[in-house]
Amino acid sequence: MKSRISLPFLAAGRFLAATGLLIGLFLGPAAQADSGERLPIIFVHGQSGSAQQFETQAMRFTSNGYPQGLLFAFEYDTSVAENPRAELDAYIDGVLHTTGADAV
Repeated sequence: MKSRISLPFLAAGRFLAATGLLIGLFLGPAAQADSGERLPIIFVHGQSGSAQQFETQAMRFTSNGYPQGLLFAFEYDTSVAENPRAELDAYIDGVLHTTGADAV
């Protein structure tokens, strides 16, 4: 799925993506340890990036026992200055529907 992003959203988007990833890495496993359930993870790249840059991280997760079926990457076109928030929301909804999870 290709999406677009605007320049004013870049700094906030990078911060939110990095923060979400860090929270998922450090708090997610601890929070999920009691229930035995794992949440899907969606990697979101920054400007001039691509979903391919998360290949190594995805391999690290799977080598540590995280199900590959719960790892996703949102790809968008960074060459166009239009915000992809609606597309990201739709992608998240699709991941939730596909996995049956309540959150990512």
